[in-house]
Amino acid sequence: MKKVIVFGLGRDFRLYQDWLYSNFDVVALTDNSEAARQSINATTHTDVVVIPPDDICRYDFESVVIVVSDFFGKDTVKHQLLQYGIQPEKILLFTRMGEIIHTVPSKGLVAWNGIDVFISSYSDYIVWVECLCYGAYDYLDKAFSWTVIDIGMNIGCASLFFASLPNVRTVYAYELVKLTFQMGISNFERNPCLYKKIQAFPFGLGNENSTVEIAVKEYSGGNSMIFETSDWVDVELCDVHKASDELCSVIDKISAEDHIAIKIDVEGAEYCILDDLYQSGLLEKIDMIVGEYHRPSRIEDGKKSGEKLIADLESAGFYVDGFDINVEIGAFQAVRK
Repeated sequence: MKKVIVFGLGRDFRLYQDWLYSNFDVVALTDNSEAARQSINATTHTDVVVIPPDDICRYDFESVVIVVSDFFGKDTVKHQLLQYGIQPEKILLFTRMGEIIHTVPSKGLVAWNGIDVFISSYSDYIVWVECLCYGAYDYLDKAFSWTVIDIGMNIGCASLFFASLPNVRTVYAYELVKLTFQMGISNFERNPCLYKKIQAFPFGLGNENSTVEIAVKEYSGGNSMIFETSDWVDVELCDVHKASDELCSVIDKISAEDHIAIKIDVEGAEYCILDDLYQSGLLEKIDMIVGEYHRPSRIEDGKKSGEKLIADLESAGFYVDGFDINVEIGAFQAVRK
């Protein structure tokens, strides 16, 4: 078996350590947290040492397997290993499904668990890994039936993931960048059985009806940014609909038996969207929100916006986890109490 060092001794390691030991010759364990290293119970594998990360290169290994549950944490560890001089082809990423992903594939078709997705850039790859391979949005309680509202559809990976869940009835997906939307539709068409559960809309959501300028490159992946001016990218005019008006009509169609979840990843527009839903009272009808927050300290009054968002969600009856107003980007969950 391949000799590996396992980096990450948290939840995923505890859940999947038997799988790891069965599939690899584990020569050492490590974690950035000294507390995690001290608390790990390796009594059933007494020949495995627990080491600080700085000692990794002193050991004979073929690969390092990153076993970290948080998507951004995985990326941080990967860059840390590269700084140690470890070659990219020796870095393996563990997924919740008990699978190992290698380095970034070339442009083309990738597959996960029977779901086919075409990627055209590194950012597409990251979206695919985050949404499907890492299960970044795998939080829905399997005891309930769900309808999911995907705000920031991107190339469709999250919508396809939700549609693949047996207890998800319908996915409503929104994407304002035209080329990105068309790539998402193409990926839906590659998965016709899942596409039956998805309704996709070629516009974004905001706190008012408007047309916004989006800075885009020829194709740089699903990521896009709203700029007032730009001298290095093309500018695309995109339609934005008032979130509360659009989602009010959607929620009226949803079965009373369904719980409702919002997934949101909109490059900083989450503040105005969720504020609009809070002001309209629609957040009271939502059971869960999962997504990303972006640059709270870089936007105008960013920290205050982050604090207000957390306060609004708590006021609307949510328990908020993962939102740190001092961090530029991260993942958060809001679950109804």
